[in-house]
Amino acid sequence: MFPPKPPASLPNKKPSRSDQAAGKLMQAASRRADAAANQGTPQAQLAMTDARFLEHEAEGLLALAGPVAQAPSGEILPPDCPLVDTLAEPGQVAVDASAERLGLLNDLDAVAAGLDAADTIQARNSLERMLAHQLGACHVQAMRCMKAARDQLDNIPPAQRAFKVPPQVEGAARLFNAAARLQEVYQRGLQTAAKIRSGGQQTVKVVHIHQAVQVQEGGQAVVAGNLPAGGHPGRGGRHDG
Repeated sequence: MFPPKPPASLPNKKPSRSDQAAGKLMQAASRRADAAANQGTPQAQLAMTDARFLEHEAEGLLALAGPVAQAPSGEILPPDCPLVDTLAEPGQVAVDASAERLGLLNDLDAVAAGLDAADTIQARNSLERMLAHQLGACHVQAMRCMKAARDQLDNIPPAQRAFKVPPQVEGAARLFNAAARLQEVYQRGLQTAAKIRSGGQQTVKVVHIHQAVQVQEGGQAVVAGNLPAGGHPGRGGRHDG
């Protein structure tokens, strides 16, 4: 029997309570498999005892250790934050997932942009929050790419300005291209958010316009219906008054 694989974690990152619980449950499943393979033996009874103990430890890890606070953006913040009130009591997995989302935004220096995007679209669940965070991160990184490209162009030494294509121009072009791609991703993300809210349905509004035409005696009126390409109004479309 292979030993259970520990839960994956980032380097220098303390495993969350959910990660620890997952490890316990994997070990419990392994012990239950040992019990099934040795039915009717003392080893099976010992394996089942170990499995139940590990499952009990996992339940304890998934139980919240204390109250948590929910920000208006929907993310879970530490209970000692003085700026928010407790609005809900989510489970430990939701707390860990929220902390991980905020940590990823913080790694990109895009916490404010991501949370503001979630507030703007009034994210209703974790999937919409993740989409809003991606939108905020894309915007921040696109703007930074453009800023870095402009800095390269502004800092071309005078001695290199005589070159046909200074090296900085090529680097700036790559950065501008990366910014353009990020902006395309951002725009597709906005379209995805719109589809989620509309259920993927499109509404077409048809407006009928009624127009009364008065023709004086001896006059002519042209009623534009389906005219042939490059056609003349007199071909089937002109009516003498």
